Amino acid sequence: MWDSKEGAEAVFWTDLSGKLAEDAPSIASFSHSVSRSAINHIRERHGSAEREAKRGQLAVKAADVARIPEIVTGYDAIRTDLETDQGSQRIAYAKAVDDGVIVLIEDVSNKRKDMRAVSMWKFPPTADPRRLLDSSLQGGVKMEEARKTGLLGDALRSLPDDESGAQAPSPRKSVGPERGELNQSGTESDAEAARREHAETERAYGGREAYEAAKAAGQTKLNFFQWVQVRTPRFKQWLRTPTR
Repeated sequence: MWDSKEGAEAVFWTDLSGKLAEDAPSIASFSHSVSRSAINHIRERHGSAEREAKRGQLAVKAADVARIPEIVTGYDAIRTDLETDQGSQRIAYAKAVDDGVIVLIEDVSNKRKDMRAVSMWKFPPTADPRRLLDSSLQGGVKMEEARKTGLLGDALRSLPDDESGAQAPSPRKSVGPERGELNQSGTESDAEAARREHAETERAYGGREAYEAAKAAGQTKLNFFQWVQVRTPRFKQWLRTPTR
C-alpha cells in the first residue's frame, strides 16, 4: 500500500493485545488498522528525509509502517490520556527500533472496536521514548486550545465513525476503513519553542521526582505531562486571556 494506488483500502491486524492487556484492558481486544489515506499522509508529510531533518526527525519508510504489530504489542512507552476533537480516545505509542524511535498515533473507535493509525513519526536512536510522548503530545488541554497557544507541533484531526466507508473486519482478515489526517499547526519554530519551554518548566519544577512526590501526597490528579503543562508560561498566559 505504500506505493500502490490499487488493492486493499486498509489492512487490519487482530489478536495483538500484548502489553495493552495490562495497560489498557478495555481496548486490548480491539483490532488495529491502517488505511490507504493514513499511509498517504505518513508518506507525504513524514516520508521526506530533507523535511524531517529540519524538524530533528527521520523519514518514515514503508518498513516502519509494517512494524505496527510490533509497536502496539511491544512499545517502550504509551499515552492513553489523549483525545480527538470529537472527544474519542487517542493512543500514542513510542518504540525504539534498530534505526530510531517510532511514534505511532492511533484513534480508538468503540463502535467498530478498532484502533486506526492516523500518523507516524520517527526520531533518532538517541531519543527517549517516554520523554518523546511526554513532551510532544498534549493531554488534558483540548485540541483547539492547544492550537491557539502553540502547545502542539502537529494538530491531529479525526473523522467520526460514520464518515468512514469501511466495513468492520472479520477475525484474522485484512481490508477496511478510512481515517483522519494530521496537519502541521503553526510554524516549526513555534512547535520547537513550545517543546523547549515545556522541558525548561519540567526542570524548573523538579521534574518527575517532584511530580511523583506531589501525586503521592494527593496534591495532583494530573498525569506528568499535564502537571508540567499547566505550569508553563504559555498555559498561564492562556488562562489570563479574556477571550478563552
